[in-house]
Amino acid sequence: MSFLASLISDIVIKILKWIFDSFMKVLAEKKEVESDKQKVKKNAGDLLAEKDREAQRRKSENLLNND
Repeated sequence: MSFLASLISDIVIKILKWIFDSFMKVLAEKKEVESDKQKVKKNAGDLLAEKDREAQRRKSENLLNND
């Protein structure tokens, strides 16, 4: 009976460890995805700001050339 209890205990521990490891992996991946989203938002904002600056520069150049 002791052997059976030990075997069941080992199996339960392995299942719980697998569940915990899987959960931690999902949390790590979620955190990585959130980090990537923030990087994409920042890069998109930087690109938009750069395009706006370029458009303003061209507009200023056109105004100077037309005068």
